[in-house]
Amino acid sequence: LQVVTRSDYIFYVSLLLFGLANAGTRVLRVNYLFRTIPNTIYGRTNSVFNMANIAMRIAFLTVFAIPFFTVSNNVVYALSLLTLFLVTAATVLIRYYRKFVYY
Repeated sequence: LQVVTRSDYIFYVSLLLFGLANAGTRVLRVNYLFRTIPNTIYGRTNSVFNMANIAMRIAFLTVFAIPFFTVSNNVVYALSLLTLFLVTAATVLIRYYRKFVYY
C-alpha cells in the first residue's frame, strides 16, 4: 500500500478490511460445505481442502523464496505469477458459479 499512500491510518484500515473479508470468506466456505456435503464424509472433505491449502502455500513460498525475485525489480514477476493464479481461480469460479447454489 505504500505505492498508493504513506498514511498509517489508511494502511491499518485496509488491513482491517482485508481481515474481515478473509474471515467472511472462511465462514461462507464452511457454511457452504456444511450444506452440500453429507456429515459422514465432511471430515475427509475438509482434510482434502486443508491439504490443498497447505500444498499451495508451500508451492508459492518455495517459488517466491528463489533469489531471482529479490534481485533488482524482479518482484514484478512474482506479482505477475500471483495475478495469473488469481485470474485462473476467478475464471473457474465464474464458470461454475451456477453450480454453487445456496439452499
